[in-house]
Amino acid sequence: RVTPNNYINYITVINPKDITTKEYVNQGAFGCVWKALWRQEGRDRTIALKRVTARDEFEKRAAKNEIEILSCLNHDHIVTLYGYYMKDDNCFLVMEYCDSSLKEYLQYHTSIAEIRAVLIAIADGLAYAASRHIVHHDLKVMAFSSDER
Repeated sequence: RVTPNNYINYITVINPKDITTKEYVNQGAFGCVWKALWRQEGRDRTIALKRVTARDEFEKRAAKNEIEILSCLNHDHIVTLYGYYMKDDNCFLVMEYCDSSLKEYLQYHTSIAEIRAVLIAIADGLAYAASRHIVHHDLKVMAFSSDER
C-alpha cells in the first residue's frame, strides 16, 4: 500500500541540463507536458517532461504524491517515472513518452481483436494499480503507447 513514506528519496534526481525540450504536448489538471530528450551516457532518450506547479504547500504536496505513487508502480501498462527535478516553483517529472493518444490509435485499429487487446491492457494496468491500493482518479485517453514491450 502506498503511504507517505520516503519513496521520493529513492527516485533519481535528474540534472535539468540533461533535458532538451522539443515540443508542447498537452495541458492537464496539474501541469503541462512536453516531448523532450534526456541525455544519458551520451545517448538521447525521448521522454515526456511534465511540469507540475509547486508554488504553495498544497501544490508541493500534490507533486510529491504523484512522485511517490508513480515510483511504486512498475508495470508494462503504466507509464514509467524515470526521475524528477525541481526548478524555481516547479517540479519536473521525467517520464516515459507515449507516442499517441488512445483516441488516435483506435482511429486506425478498429478490429474487435485490436480493441479487445487495448481494453485488456488498460484493465491489466488498472488491476495492478488497485492491487497496490492505488485508484486512478483521472483516467483519460491522452497518454497511450502502442509500442509492444
